[in-house]
Amino acid sequence: MNTRRHELKCWRPYFAAVASGAKTAELRHNDRHFKAGHEILLQEWNRQTRTYTGASILLTITHVATGTAVGIPNGYALLSTHLA
Repeated sequence: MNTRRHELKCWRPYFAAVASGAKTAELRHNDRHFKAGHEILLQEWNRQTRTYTGASILLTITHVATGTAVGIPNGYALLSTHLA
């Protein structure tokens, strides 16, 4: 089975929280049709310099929640993740 990998930017303060394991969810625009089992290559992004820092983390999506009935804006997905 081929696992789909999404490459995403992540602002520096949030990247640190993901790297430490404290942050285990991502709210993202669902333009990539995220599914449980997909991987995310999260790449640290410096907003001030508008460049990648070179740091990255590989995550696995464990659950995808969508829907305004549960408080998620239309077109967005709440991705539960764990370090791959």
